[in-house]
Amino acid sequence: MKQRLKHLWMLNKDRKAYQAGFALPFVLAFSALFLFLLSHQLVYFVTKSTFYAEVNQRYELDYLLQKGVRDLQADVQTNNFSQESNGVLTYDSGTVKYQILRQTEDSVTIQVRCATKEERQLIHTITFQRESGKVIAWV
Repeated sequence: MKQRLKHLWMLNKDRKAYQAGFALPFVLAFSALFLFLLSHQLVYFVTKSTFYAEVNQRYELDYLLQKGVRDLQADVQTNNFSQESNGVLTYDSGTVKYQILRQTEDSVTIQVRCATKEERQLIHTITFQRESGKVIAWV
């Protein structure tokens, strides 16, 4: 019986020896995979939030441009411009600077510079029809 117990103890000792190197590599591999997935999600979140911030600023700039063009259309219809005049329209989200480049009897060409508070800028050259105030050309 003593011999049998000694034999079982030796088998058990050998099994422990084989299992001693299994847990550490498994934990290291699992940790590396977890850290990779965590860093991937972090980079994805930062990229996505940066993209949405850029899109939001672009929408603000386009909205500012549309407000400026709407006000300039009203001024073109009422002929509130002197020859080669410049002006600034100020809004909550930024400013619209305009410069009259060319005036004819039936049209006015204006360069519009929009700038948001975040220092984003957009420049367009717009040609308006005098009578209706409609946009003829947009560059």
